[in-house]
Formats: sequence, structure tokens, C-alpha cells
Amino acid sequence: MLGEELFKKKCRQCHKTTEQVLIGPGLKDVTKRRSIEWIEKWLIDPKKILNSDDPIAQELKKNFKRDMPKIPEMSIDENRKDIIEYLKTL
Repeated sequence: MLGEELFKKKCRQCHKTTEQVLIGPGLKDVTKRRSIEWIEKWLIDPKKILNSDDPIAQELKKNFKRDMPKIPEMSIDENRKDIIEYLKTL
């Protein structure tokens, strides 16, 4: 699965596939807690959302010491699609 490989390379340093917090939140059931549209926007440019009045982003900002960086690979539509498909399996 392409999304799983991409997750291992780019995401697992900060995120677990369980509910357990690492540097960032655990991602189990994230596609049930967040809309696909929100996840897509977040992956494209997390800082843009963090600097907006988005209530989910503001909660994340409050609860985590580090902001998610912008990941260049997430600017590619196919990569985002693959990651989201993988996240749906968690």
C-alpha cells in the first residue's frame, strides 16, 4: 500500500497509528473524527489552518507543543489521496 509506505517515511516520526500520542496525536479513527476535506486541507498546509480561526486547529495548537510542518510530498494530490486511504484503515 503506497499510503502506508509514505506514512512510514514521513509521518510515523511524530504520529502513532493508535490513539497514543507521540509528538503529535495518535491517528487511529482520524477519518471518523475529521472530514476528508479537513484532512486534505491540513495535509496541504497545516500552518495555514493553524493560523486561521479553525476550531480544530486551535485545539491542536493548544494541546501540542510543536506544529505540524508542511511536508513537500503532501503537495502532490496522489500522495495525499494515498495517505488518506491509509488513514481510513486505522
